[in-house]
Amino acid sequence: MKRNLFFMVCISLCFITCKNTSKEIVTETKNETVQNIPEPKTETSVNIESTVQNEKINIPEKKTLEVVIQKETENTPKPLPELQVIEDDPKIDSRLKFKLEEINSDELDSKICGLFETIEEKILAGDFLGWYNSLSSNYRNFIENPDELLKMSKKSGYLKRKKIILRTAEDYFTYIVIPSREGIALKYVNFQQIDEKNIKVNCMLDGNANFVYDFVYENNSWKLDKK
Repeated sequence: MKRNLFFMVCISLCFITCKNTSKEIVTETKNETVQNIPEPKTETSVNIESTVQNEKINIPEKKTLEVVIQKETENTPKPLPELQVIEDDPKIDSRLKFKLEEINSDELDSKICGLFETIEEKILAGDFLGWYNSLSSNYRNFIENPDELLKMSKKSGYLKRKKIILRTAEDYFTYIVIPSREGIALKYVNFQQIDEKNIKVNCMLDGNANFVYDFVYENNSWKLDKK
């Protein structure tokens, strides 16, 4: 009986000892697991904060730089445009380009006859641009004036019969100038020099009537003028 009681006490002690040992093992394991978990690194957060701070600092510096550059650009003087050399208009007939003081007396008559021939050739050829480029600014203003064109349209029996109303300088050339030469021969007679920039050219219209061309020296060439 005593022997059985002894065995039971021994078994109980073994059980208690094993239980306590397992608890200690579990506790140690948990502690090791907890200890092995790596602590979060604070360097990353610090780096992120420093990066953000740097970005916040750098942004206004860039904007300030852009503003400074813009101001400097606005204040920078612009280069002056290159001077353009004005040359003679190639559309002007070469026969109209001469100065009286450069022509000797023997050639003068043929030169001025060339003025007359130039105008007549443009008319007979129906060359509006060639004729228009040979006109003075005064003549151009006259044939480009709508009021003057309307007056001519109303006064001319020819235009009324044709029901034509002049509206442009080309209309004037087509319906007034060209028809005035149809069936009529205009010939050069002589010239009269008014001054260095004004010449009258006397012509004969259809063999019996006198006709006068007025020329003015303008923009480096002689131009047909309207008085």
